[in-house]
Amino acid sequence: MRNNQRMRRPTLALAVPLAVALLLGGCSEDEIREQAESLASEGGRSVSAAAADAVRDQICQVVDDARVSTSDITVLRGLLDSAEAAGVDEEVLGPVREIVEAGETAPADAVSRLDEACGPPA
Repeated sequence: MRNNQRMRRPTLALAVPLAVALLLGGCSEDEIREQAESLASEGGRSVSAAAADAVRDQICQVVDDARVSTSDITVLRGLLDSAEAAGVDEEVLGPVREIVEAGETAPADAVSRLDEACGPPA
């Protein structure tokens, strides 16, 4: 049984950066490395919660100026599936879905709710 526990730790340590890399496909290697290092330092948090936080952070970076351009909508569309799979909270997902489904012009109400859900920029 002890050997089995030892085997799981390295697997988990490798899974964290891999999950982040897969979810943040549009990020540079440095951004992925920073996310992985940040996740590794969080220790006791589960991989899924950390992945959800990472995707949520990416979404919030898109709306940090409280405006959403056509290119921002494209980025949000790319993040939506990852956010749903990672379990990002509905407070964030609902407005993202509305923005993505609206097409080229993001509804001001959805942008406002997303900006509020994200909180003040870090």
